[in-house]
Amino acid sequence: MIDHTTFKLIKDKYGHCASWAVWADAGENPKDNIGDLSIFKIEETVGLLRLLRPDVILVGLNFSRGSVPFTLGNFHDRRPQSQDYNRVSLG
Repeated sequence: MIDHTTFKLIKDKYGHCASWAVWADAGENPKDNIGDLSIFKIEETVGLLRLLRPDVILVGLNFSRGSVPFTLGNFHDRRPQSQDYNRVSLG
C-alpha cells in the first residue's frame, strides 16, 4: 500500500517516465481501455492506493520513440502495437 502523499510525490517527480502496472478493466477485447489513465485519479478510484505496491519495481521503458506523452503513461500505451494488456484488475 502507498499513501496519498507518496503517490503525489511519485506522480509529480517521476510521472513523465513512471507508472504502475495497473490498468482499467478490459472491455470486449484485452487491449480495450489500456490507455485509460483515469484510474490514477485517486480521489475517484476506490481502492487504488491499497493496490499500488512501492516495494516492486518493473523496468520496461523504451524511449526510442520519445518520452511518455501522458503523466503515469508508462505501461499504458494507447497504440494498437502495444502489448501492455496483461492486467491487474481494481475489482
